[in-house]
Amino acid sequence: MSEQDPTQSEPDPDWLSAFGQRLQKAREDAGMSQDEVSEKFGFPVRSLTRWENGKADPGIHKLLRLSQLYGVSMDWLAGRTDVRPCIKSGAVLIDSAALRQLEKLAEDGAGLRDVPRHLLRPPGVNCVSVVPVDVDVISAEAARSVGSGMQKLWSRLGGRQL
Repeated sequence: MSEQDPTQSEPDPDWLSAFGQRLQKAREDAGMSQDEVSEKFGFPVRSLTRWENGKADPGIHKLLRLSQLYGVSMDWLAGRTDVRPCIKSGAVLIDSAALRQLEKLAEDGAGLRDVPRHLLRPPGVNCVSVVPVDVDVISAEAARSVGSGMQKLWSRLGGRQL
């Protein structure tokens, strides 16, 4: 029995359906109609309809153009991540959950002592980061190890313990 080549297999119909739903949502959230997308790129409306209904796969080149037009990542469209925006070097990441948590604390009359420790980063709150040009995405466990190593380097360079 020979193993099937995964690069030659048909797309999973469940995947196509979820992909189509995300593609349609991205278009609608971008405030565009199928006619507008068709006019902009020359894709037939019937093709856009088939892609959004999970009946056909647009292929990588068309997917790239659509993701750029809608401002979403290809990985989000493909269902590989819940991170929707296309994150590029120099972009600023905001932890919306942290901001909501701080807003709730402020509304409730809480003080700095009530801010959860995981949100604190001297001299303030850790909720904004700039995406570096050379970026690695690692697990939380690996990040702890990297953080420990960075702390040692910081100390070797004469920095105070954070």
